[in-house]
Amino acid sequence: MSPVELSPLYQPDGTLSAVKAQQMINMAIENGSHQFEWMHVRVDGESFWAEISLTAINQKNERLIHAVWRDITEKKRAEDELKEYRRHLEELVVERTEKLNAANTLVKMNEERYRYALEASYDGIWDWELATDTVYCSSAFFQMLGYERTDWDTVEALWRVALHTDDQHYSLAMFKQRLLSEGSYEAEFRLQAKNGAYKWILSRGKGVVRDSADKPVRAVGTHSDVTMRKHMELELRASKEQAETANLAKSTFLANMSHEIRTPLNGVIGMTSLLDQTSLDHRQKEYVDTIQKSGQSLM
Repeated sequence: MSPVELSPLYQPDGTLSAVKAQQMINMAIENGSHQFEWMHVRVDGESFWAEISLTAINQKNERLIHAVWRDITEKKRAEDELKEYRRHLEELVVERTEKLNAANTLVKMNEERYRYALEASYDGIWDWELATDTVYCSSAFFQMLGYERTDWDTVEALWRVALHTDDQHYSLAMFKQRLLSEGSYEAEFRLQAKNGAYKWILSRGKGVVRDSADKPVRAVGTHSDVTMRKHMELELRASKEQAETANLAKSTFLANMSHEIRTPLNGVIGMTSLLDQTSLDHRQKEYVDTIQKSGQSLM
């Protein structure tokens, strides 16, 4: 059965599954690999979201596609709930500055919903009071690196110890300054996990509460583990560099070979031209003409 037979007629974006499936395969062949989300259908007719990773493989002159499916229905549901709640939370923050007393009950209820959403999410969440440098981080923030919340007194201590030496140009002070000047930031860096391995982290932050001068006084954000994606990028970059090196070596070889052949060939053609100007009988003339034509053709 082809992937199309295991899919609805149309994908959620309105594209025919048959058309989009071929597009995804073509991208995997062109780039070496491709990862995307896809709507599939179970044998009982129920639709579900899957994360698909396609990898192009050449084996014995045959083009193959290696595919990995992962059911992300729960992840999508949690992401949607978290996204909706974040939007709703920002609205509540604005409303709370005007009607704090009336909003207390509603805030308490939504904080409980927020906690459930965080527990279902794979991302680490942080909440930063910029004026006091007080940072709250969800348990997933620490568990992403194999730690417990109690392993560190402050986020600054974790950052100072775990940040990769090649990423020292990043700092909490720099992120704070960017939040104050631009209102948001996005960065990728490496943090050392408890087992000693480094993980690539995508960090995003945005100011959500501002003072009378329109400067953020509170910011929230996420930490996402993008280690797998970064490793794929590095592998693809290394493959590209190897291909470019091989292509350069081929071009250099051909240029050298062309020069090595052309030099003696010019001598052959030149000498046959001189020989053609001497007294030759008919058969010798034909021999010389054949040598000249062959030499010109080879040139």
